[in-house]
Amino acid sequence: MADLVVTDPNNVNLGVVPTSNVLTAGDRFAAEHGARYLLRINNGNAAPSLVVVDDPVSQAPAGSGTFVPDVDMTVVNATVRTMILDANRFRDANGWINFTAVPFATVSAEIYKL
Repeated sequence: MADLVVTDPNNVNLGVVPTSNVLTAGDRFAAEHGARYLLRINNGNAAPSLVVVDDPVSQAPAGSGTFVPDVDMTVVNATVRTMILDANRFRDANGWINFTAVPFATVSAEIYKL
């Protein structure tokens, strides 16, 4: 598991290249309570990659067992896809947003705080 770098647009000067994080078997990034993030996945694989963002807190309907609706996004080979994540939904008890990409070889992510 790797701790990924978040690019804060308030701290980026014109011409500065955002951090591109190479993905591993499981990744995470620190998320502020109430913040929103743009997750940009670049798939350099010859095959599609499935990105799964863990939702650690949702429980519904009332009275049922734990209901964890993770969010899946397929990133076709040699393409880029984006997803906006709400920290209040995806942040775990330790303040991390966790996700996986399968396969993860030659897949990278940029994370922007909105």
